[in-house]
Amino acid sequence: MSDLIRRFASPIKYVVLSGMIYAYIFVFLWLADSFLETNARISYAVILGSAYIIDYALTGRWVFQKNLNWKTVVRFLIFIVISYVLNVLVFSLIYSATEVALLSALLVALILFFPRYYLSKRFVYRD
Repeated sequence: MSDLIRRFASPIKYVVLSGMIYAYIFVFLWLADSFLETNARISYAVILGSAYIIDYALTGRWVFQKNLNWKTVVRFLIFIVISYVLNVLVFSLIYSATEVALLSALLVALILFFPRYYLSKRFVYRD
């Protein structure tokens, strides 16, 4: 039983943390879109960048329970550049079709959730 719990602990923690990070993205994107009336693509890119800083520290320490070292930082930077560019491109494509920033962000989150978890576990925070 404890092996089963241990096996599913990191995916469950990742889902919870991702939900919190996407809530952060959605709230600030909504604020930028509704009240500041900024360009949705630029707002998304800036908000996503700040979310990645939070994501790095919390995913490493809480989800995968790893000590963060220079190798992890380098792998995370490689991962984040690729992920960031992919997120912004997919967001831009979806936003061009829908013109609804929050829907576009939600679809990006759903599309890229599992690939991000897998790459985080296998590449960024590996032993």
